[in-house]
Amino acid sequence: MNGVVEQHPAAMTYDQAVDKVRSAIEEEGLTQAKVAKELGIAASSLSQILNGSYQGSKTEMGAKLGQWLARRNRQHRATAVMPALPNYIETPTAVLVRGALDYAHLFQDISVVFSGAGLGKTTAAREYARRNTGNVFQVTVTPDCASAPVFLQEVGIALGLRDAPLHPAQLRREIVRRLRGSNGLLIVDEAQHLTVQALEAARSIHDLAEVGMALLGNAKVYERIHGANRQREDFAQIFSRIGRKLKLVRPKRGDIHEIAKGFGVEEKAAVAYLETIAEHPGALRGVVKTIRLAFVMAVGQQSEVRLHHLKAAWHNLQGDDALPAE
Repeated sequence: MNGVVEQHPAAMTYDQAVDKVRSAIEEEGLTQAKVAKELGIAASSLSQILNGSYQGSKTEMGAKLGQWLARRNRQHRATAVMPALPNYIETPTAVLVRGALDYAHLFQDISVVFSGAGLGKTTAAREYARRNTGNVFQVTVTPDCASAPVFLQEVGIALGLRDAPLHPAQLRREIVRRLRGSNGLLIVDEAQHLTVQALEAARSIHDLAEVGMALLGNAKVYERIHGANRQREDFAQIFSRIGRKLKLVRPKRGDIHEIAKGFGVEEKAAVAYLETIAEHPGALRGVVKTIRLAFVMAVGQQSEVRLHHLKAAWHNLQGDDALPAE
């Protein structure tokens, strides 16, 4: 970090720490609100510190400021050697996901995309939304927002609804009003967490707003709608409306090749090794994490990423149960 030298907090006086924090804010264009949040103090306290009117313990605050400066210095050094993650890599799997999203969007239908973790569904969906700003909205479901009322609140937030009503029926009507006529697409990621009632709420939004919808998740999202539950009345309404189903079993070889090329990994043996990593849980996510750590190792040796860097990185990430490092 420009103008900031890492020091042990005990070796830094309060005035030195304040000067360095002030310099960091000015040089990096940081907001006082962000710095105060990272320090764990009130924004008003930071303002007093910077203008010289702080009345609290300067010894304790000086140590806290010094720790923040040292932490940011370490982060900057790590970022300098860690390769930047490409914004988006057009893998064959990403093309398939985009096709399913495009189908739902163009025909105002429902697509279901399901697979194991780490195949890039979420990344592909984010890129699709980025390329189609204005009428593509993305919601990520977590276990704590799986019920219908909370799910509707999350959809309302994604749509930018302000002062939305809290009553689920009223909120659903506002959502439908916002989406109707938009020719849009609602992407629901991690949809396996949705309850039956939430799935029905999603289906009703699709029906009433005549909007495209994509349900992304693991195999459970489709198993619940299809599989053993196919004959259940609870799921009949949404099952009959699914227009396209995309099941992603494992990464394609082209996925690994495109990711390796995106990071500049060219050695054939290295790419082949990445293919073996992609067969493990986490799939493409594990490949990316391994490449990034291998880059750090290679930079330290002033070398391009080679097979031995990838082996060492994978072994480091996975521990004793990893593929052998040699």
